[in-house]
Amino acid sequence: MSTANLTKSPFTTTAGKLITLDVANKLIEGHKTGKKILTVVDSYYFDKDQIQNLLDQYGAAGIRIHFGVDDEGNQKLIIFPASENGINIFVKNEEGFDTGLDFGLPCPPICGHGDPTGN
Repeated sequence: MSTANLTKSPFTTTAGKLITLDVANKLIEGHKTGKKILTVVDSYYFDKDQIQNLLDQYGAAGIRIHFGVDDEGNQKLIIFPASENGINIFVKNEEGFDTGLDFGLPCPPICGHGDPTGN
């Protein structure tokens, strides 16, 4: 069997990473103040381990997704676990800083094949 057409899928268990609360707030503020979006994104992929980590936080009843815009005009999604009262819960990273989840795989350019939504 030839492996010439086999390529590693970008849809892995490492899509998404924690960002500091300062960075998250800057991205969210970019959206709230109407920063111009230069790169439109249809969707983002985050791996299940990253999402499960958020849901496993003490007091988490679900997740809240914030819209953001970075300095280059890229749309962003910042995800936090949220309590049953709708309050964001901040995940501690290895250095002990409060964080949110960002850096999912954007579509375009990284889109799955055969997506029933046509993307």
